[in-house]
This record gives sequence, structure tokens and C-alpha cells, in this order.
Amino acid sequence: MLTYLRVDNLRSLVNFEWRPGTVNLLVGSNGSGKTTVLSALNLVCQLMRGQRVTECLTASDLTWWQRRDRQQISLRVKRETQSAFVYDLTIKYEGRLEHPLIEREALSEDGRLLFEYTNNTVTLYDDEFRVTQKFSLSGSRSFIPEVPASGNNTKLCWFRDYWFRALILKPDIFRFSSHTTDEESVLRQDATNFASWWREMALSRPSAIHRLDERLPAIVSGATSLRLADRHSGRALSIDIHRHGKVHTTGFDQLTEGQRTLILLYAISECLDRASLIALDEALNYIAIAEIQPALVALREAVVDAGGQLIVVSHHPEVIDYLGADDTFVFSLKNGLSECVPLRDIDLSGARLSEYLAGLGDAV
Repeated sequence: MLTYLRVDNLRSLVNFEWRPGTVNLLVGSNGSGKTTVLSALNLVCQLMRGQRVTECLTASDLTWWQRRDRQQISLRVKRETQSAFVYDLTIKYEGRLEHPLIEREALSEDGRLLFEYTNNTVTLYDDEFRVTQKFSLSGSRSFIPEVPASGNNTKLCWFRDYWFRALILKPDIFRFSSHTTDEESVLRQDATNFASWWREMALSRPSAIHRLDERLPAIVSGATSLRLADRHSGRALSIDIHRHGKVHTTGFDQLTEGQRTLILLYAISECLDRASLIALDEALNYIAIAEIQPALVALREAVVDAGGQLIVVSHHPEVIDYLGADDTFVFSLKNGLSECVPLRDIDLSGARLSEYLAGLGDAV
């Protein structure tokens, strides 16, 4: 579980520190840094999946009113009952701030290195913190995804797998497509490859897909199953709906925004089988009020049962008041810098959290 995050020189996050819990709600005014926190986490995910730094960052991600050319991210991840891993990343922008590169990257446990990249040199260590290999490399991407798994580097592989499986989502419901040509094991940040991800889940976790089908009638009246239908240019995710004594098939992209969102959320809930980090940025905007709490209950229970972690960014009053009893952090922007205060340190004077935020002028 992520227990600590420090971010410096990333948009409005300057020397920003955060200590999340198991179920977290991030609230506050627009532009106060909530989404940027998830962007920092998504950067780590992208690097652990082999993306180049230039595919993840541009000069516009620097804090605009500063003149520093380095960004830093430090985080701590606790592995069940074992020691915590500390990951440190420094990005340097070269040229006219056009070429971000990794200047230093390190993974350690209890202060002892498991991986380090510095001065254009990679140093690999085994689980006993002994050097196993050393070689030169550019900082265009992290080498951690390229490290071959073996019996003596299980700690590094666990950390890598943790971030590979993490879901940092800001769904773009309007761009969801039913079309799929292949399986994809990673759900993109905008979730527009949901059909290909569902296709992979149907192969690797059929029992989870069966449980999702059992939920469908509550989402779409008369729905019986999601399935792949053959099309001339591939396959399409479709839904079978029983109406007037007949079964009708329609494309997933023909459903309403709210229906697609609910199916996405319940699919994530059913497909969790290991401790994972799930972060959702304004993912419940198109869901009817009566459907929000059941979806959140299912997702929350799935994450907690799996030993995972949930982070939700929302302005929706129903979401705020339901998750407000968990670890809630109120963000604000002061002098261009993001600040977050735990809700437990705020006196609501008997008001509901959504009412308190509305009183501050926050858009909820």
C-alpha cells in the first residue's frame, strides 16, 4: 500500500507531501492539485510499463512560475506485513526544457538499495542487497521494466508488478469504443481500450466476467450478458438485452454514458484479485444518484477485501458524503502552491462535508 508521497516541481505541487490511508477521498477547489497527485502516480505507472520519459512529461508539467529544471517524486510502498520500499525519481529537463530525462532513479528497502540509476549508470542488486550487475545507459526511460525476473530479485519484481497492476483512471466515456482487435492487459488512463481489456479479462478471469454478467440487469434493464460479436474488421463488445420475448444485441458504445461508467466500475470491482492501487478521477459524474452508492460500496469492498487501496477525486456531493467517513483530504491553492489538510483536522461545525465545501465556494 502507498503510505507516503512527495512531489516537487510538478505543476502546482512544490515540496508537496501526502500520507494516504486505505480508502481516500480528495476534495477541494478546481486547480488545487488533486488531479496532479494522480498524475504523479500515473507517471510511476507509465515508467514501470516501459514508457519513455518524453511520452509522459513535457515542460508544461513544470511549476510554471519557478525556474528549476528538475522534478522529484519520492514514495513509500508497504508490502503487507513486510518492510516498506522507497522509490526516488529525479527528472532533469535538458536543452530548452524540451528533453526530460531520468537523472536519478532508486529503489530501496530499509535504506539498502535494490536498484539505482545515476550518472548514466545502472546498478542492479539482488534481494540481499549485493551488486549483481553494473552498466551504462541513457536516462530516456526506466530500466526497471527490463530487469529479467529471477529467484534473487523478487523484491524489485514485486514493486514493478505493483505499479504495473495499478489503475489510475480518468475515464473518457465519450470516446469508449466497442471495437477490439486484440487483448490488452492494461487499462489505459482514459479507459478507452475497455473493450480490449474486457477481452483479456474474459480469457484470464472468466469467473469475474460471469459475476459481472449477474450485475448487468441492475445496470441495463433486461441485459443478460456482455460478449464479443464478430464484425468485418475485428470483434465488438456487445450486450444482449431481452425485450418483448426476444434477445436483441447492441454495441457497448450504444449504451448511455452512465451505463458504460457503471459497467466499467463493476468490472474493475470484480476483476480485483490481488492488492492493487485504484485511483479514480471524476469517474462517477454520469451516474444517477441512486446508483452511485451501490457502485462505491462494491468497489470499496473489493479493494479492502483484496488488501488494496482506493483513491477517489470527486466534486459530487453523493460521493463526498459517502466516502467522507474514510481518509479525506481537503485541497486548496495558496500562493500558487497546493496544500492538503486531513479532514480530521477541520471543524465542520455539524455540517455535511459537501455542505462545508459548498460554503467555501468549491464547485461540488
